[in-house]
Order: sequence, then structure tokens, then C-alpha cells
Amino acid sequence: MISSLANQRVPPQNGDADPADALLGLLAARANVPAAAVIFWKAGNPWLAHSVGLHDPAGFDLRSLAVPALTIVNDPEHHEIFSTSSLVHGPERLRFIASAPIFSPEGAVLGTLALLDRIAREDGAQIESILRDGAVLAAPIARGHSSSESRTEQIEILERAIDAAQSGIAVCSLNSDGTLPRYLYVNNAIVRRSGMSRGQFLSGFPGVFDQEPNLEFSRLIAQHMRENDETPFEAEYRGKNGATYLLNLCCSRLETRPGEEPRYIVVTEDITERRGRTQITRLFESVIADTSDLVLITDATRPSQGGPFIRYLNGAMCAFLQQPGDTLIGQPSHRLV
Repeated sequence: MISSLANQRVPPQNGDADPADALLGLLAARANVPAAAVIFWKAGNPWLAHSVGLHDPAGFDLRSLAVPALTIVNDPEHHEIFSTSSLVHGPERLRFIASAPIFSPEGAVLGTLALLDRIAREDGAQIESILRDGAVLAAPIARGHSSSESRTEQIEILERAIDAAQSGIAVCSLNSDGTLPRYLYVNNAIVRRSGMSRGQFLSGFPGVFDQEPNLEFSRLIAQHMRENDETPFEAEYRGKNGATYLLNLCCSRLETRPGEEPRYIVVTEDITERRGRTQITRLFESVIADTSDLVLITDATRPSQGGPFIRYLNGAMCAFLQQPGDTLIGQPSHRLV
């Protein structure tokens, strides 16, 4: 029988080590799983995570793992929460996920504790017992992290602002061969436009960039990242619904600590509608320019202020006046009388 952890305490830490890491190591060893993670919550939102045993501890899908109720899943590929998570389809390839909420004494959810394995398990009941006891041990650690009010509030405000932005915002690094971007974060604007979930982007799930023109779109982003080129450029992206968007993109390198891989922020602006308006404007301009009628356009400046001023003349009007149009643009219209 597996003994309870409730009466144990997290070993004291030296230096800058976090007690959350020690707790995760203890739980992973007791449950005989290769990986474990803890996510701390603030105001119902996941905002900080620790993990042990993951191949990519900074890149896993934080939100998919942060479920607010005890959950044990032996087939996450077909589970409604985890089916698109990078934990399942990314480098982790998890096939067993057990998670439990961490509660405060008042009953508020402070975080989520998870035990993870890359093979299916038959000892779910025993792991559940370890997980429940671990959640009790994790509660004071979670309370300690949530005491940094100013920092967590700043993170929440920033995250909400980025997710509410109309522009698409992503944080990327280059993949191992430097040919494609690897997504570490995408905001809601990108999720809506693409028709893909956040987890699919973070895991590189098939369907995100596996077809033209999306593959070329992705290669252009990687090229600008490799060359540290912050010049804005335009590219087309095809959403899952079949709609094609024209996007204006800019890649900027973020500051990193020594030894960290380069990371980039990619900001995308949807200019599809603007392009449509520009095409219509050019069509009208060509019609007006080719007509034999005399066309003169002025602004609405009052005569008392010297106006109205000439803003446009077509070729027929210039020929009638026997003056080039560029000498008349900006002049008061009474000059023609």
C-alpha cells in the first residue's frame, strides 16, 4: 500500500531553488511517473508553472493542463480537453494525465497539480491518492506565490490586453533546423483567424502549416527571424475555414538571458479589407481618368479661409485648362474662374 504524503513536508531548499520543484520531484518518485507539473492560478487564470521531467518545460500548453477539477485521463488523444494539447501531440507525447486542483482553506482554487506519463497506466486509484495528498502539500506553496500581488496583477493585465488586441501577436523561436518558426504563444486574434486552437499552434499540430500557401507564409516568418530583419512584409495565410487573409507582419527579436535560445515577437495586421478598398479606389480612379467628362474635386474649406482647395483633376480637365494637374493641386479653386 502506498503511504500517505499528507504528514510529509517539502525538504528545505538551498540557494534559489523553488520548493515547488522539490515537491514535484518527491511526487514523481512516489508515483513512479517520469514527469510532474504544478500550475498556480490567480483570479481563476493560470499564470505560473513549474515542472520536472518534461522535454520542453517552457513550451507546454499551460491552459489545457490547468483544469479546475480532479481529472485522470488514460487516453488523452481522444479527450475533449487534451486532444489538441502540445503535451499530447508535441515532443512530450503524454499518454497518461492525472491532475488535481489545489485549494485554499477558504475553498478558492490556487492552482493545479499534475502527474504525467508517456505510457498508459493501470494504477489510477493509487496515483489519485498521491495526487490528493500532494495538492494539500502544494497549497502553502501556492499561497506563497500568490502573495506577489503587484507582479501577478501586471501579468494578468498584460495577458488580457494581448488577448484582446485586434492584431495577431505570437512569440516564436526557430525550430531545430531553422526553417520554420516554433510557436511559444499565440493570442486570441491568431486563434480566431486561423480556426486552430492555441494548443495546435503550440504543438505544431498537423493542419497549422502543412499546406500552401501557409507553408510559404511560415517560411517567410522564419527567414525574417534568421536574418533579424524587422522590416514589415506582407504574406497570405489561409484559415481553416478556407478564407485567405492578407497580413502585414513584423518580426522583432526579444531580449533573452545568456544561454537562452533567441525568441521573437511576431505582430500581424489583417489588411485584407484595406486591400479590397484600395483595389476599388484604383478602379474608380482609372474610370475617372479615362472619361472625356471634365472632373474636378475640391475639399470643403470655407471661402473665408481661402478655399475650397483643388484635390484632384482628371486628364480631360487638365487638357481643357491647358495646365498640368500637379501645378493646380492644392491651389484655391477660384484660380480657375
